Amino acid sequence: QYADEVSFDQDSYFNEYQFYIDYGMKPGALDLEKEAILSSQKGDDGNNFKLLSLELLQRVYIFSELEISSEPFVRDVCNPAIHVWSVIDSNGRKVA
Repeated sequence: QYADEVSFDQDSYFNEYQFYIDYGMKPGALDLEKEAILSSQKGDDGNNFKLLSLELLQRVYIFSELEISSEPFVRDVCNPAIHVWSVIDSNGRKVA
């Protein structure tokens, strides 16, 4: 079971928001997660499991009646040394 809802598409969960931030680890930083997934699959006999790619993203929605900048939120949530991110406004446009 999952504590969070898992989605396999890019659709927005909410309708009324200013913007959202999708952020995740840089590809090279996911080695431990890849190894954990691969090791969990080794016990299955006859399993031809191959991990072709791995992208784990978290989404933070920002709700506000006032026009606000995404910069302070990105600065507080994202670390440029380890994260990749994008900011999408309520019209679906990538703004950062």
